[in-house]
Amino acid sequence: MAHLKTRETQHDPEHRQFWKFRLIRHLYDRGYARQNILNLFRFIDWMMRLPDDLEQEFVEQVEQMEAERFAMQKGEDKGRQEGAVRLLLHLLTHRFGEVSETIETRLQRLSIEQTEALVDVALASQSLTEFADQLPAAAGEITPSD
Repeated sequence: MAHLKTRETQHDPEHRQFWKFRLIRHLYDRGYARQNILNLFRFIDWMMRLPDDLEQEFVEQVEQMEAERFAMQKGEDKGRQEGAVRLLLHLLTHRFGEVSETIETRLQRLSIEQTEALVDVALASQSLTEFADQLPAAAGEITPSD
C-alpha cells in the first residue's frame, strides 16, 4: 500500500502526507505489536518521503496520536485497576464482613496484576486477617518488617 500510494501521490505531497499518516494510524488500529509498528514505520517513512515542512507536520500528527493513545491506555488501566479493587472488596465483604480502611487503602496501591492475583488468595483465606497477612507491599510502601 505504501508503494502504491507513493506512486499515486508522486506530484502531490499534501496528499502523500495524508496517506502516510493514514497508513501509520492503520498499524495502530490493527493492533500490531510495537516493534512491528516501528519496523513498518521505518519502511513507510523511507518510501514516502515528504518535504521538510510536511514531514514536521506529519511527525507532530504521529506524536499527538501516540499521546492520545497513551492517555487512553492509562485511563483503561486505571479503570481496570479500580474495577479489580471493587470486585475484591466485594468478595472480601461478602466472605468476612466489613473490610478495614487500612486494607482498602493497601489494595488501592497495588498493581492490577497484584490485585487480580489476590482474588485467589481471598477465596482460599479462612479469615480477613489471614488475607491481610498475605497482602504484598505496593511499590515504595514500608512494611512492618522493614
